[in-house]
Parts: sequence; C-alpha cells; structure tokens
Amino acid sequence: MPRRSAASGAQVKLSVGVRPATRRLLRAAAAKRGLTVPEYVRRAIESRLSEKPHEGRRHKPALSGLSDPVLAELWDNELDARYDRL
Repeated sequence: MPRRSAASGAQVKLSVGVRPATRRLLRAAAAKRGLTVPEYVRRAIESRLSEKPHEGRRHKPALSGLSDPVLAELWDNELDARYDRL
C-alpha cells in the first residue's frame, strides 16, 4: 500500500533515541499534562517550531534546551556537543 505524503495531512514517524533517564522525564512530563509521550513530544516540537523571533532582539532558537527542560536533558551531554562543533 503506498504511503501518503506529509503534505496531504498524513503523519510520518520520527525516531529519536534517548537515555532511560530522559525517557522517564518525558513520561512524567506527559503524564502531568494527561498526554501520551508521542503527543507531548509532537506538541512540544510544533510549539517550538511555530515561535516567531522578536523583531530587533536576539532570540533563543525555536528548539532549545533553554526553552524546554526535557530538551535540555536530551542535548546537554558530550555526545550532542560533538555535533555543535561540526
């Protein structure tokens, strides 16, 4: 069966590897909000991507560890820092 394109409104899967401690944080954050982990992550991503920079002021990236503690846990490590140096 052919897949529908994302442009047609279909969803595509995204796989992200996280450490067990991060998974626990994600599960707790989602549960606090009455959401599943996939729904929590989807909403967090969509929210960050929809943010507009403030005119005339420096802004933090839409997706950042500064704006979301769960992302901070994911990104504040030596393995991720290697990508920052590329």
